[in-house]
Amino acid sequence: MAEQKTAPASVAAQSLDALEEDLPEILADGITRQVRLSLSGPPAAVAVTV
Repeated sequence: MAEQKTAPASVAAQSLDALEEDLPEILADGITRQVRLSLSGPPAAVAVTV
């Protein structure tokens, strides 16, 4: 099941908020947050099975 595309206005608003707060990155949608969390864990968590 594919996740809905994040609305451009939402990404823009999150980007502006991050700039105002001097944040180094934004995680604009659920998939991006999941990937970021997995990168913080052990390497096996991001292993790709082919």
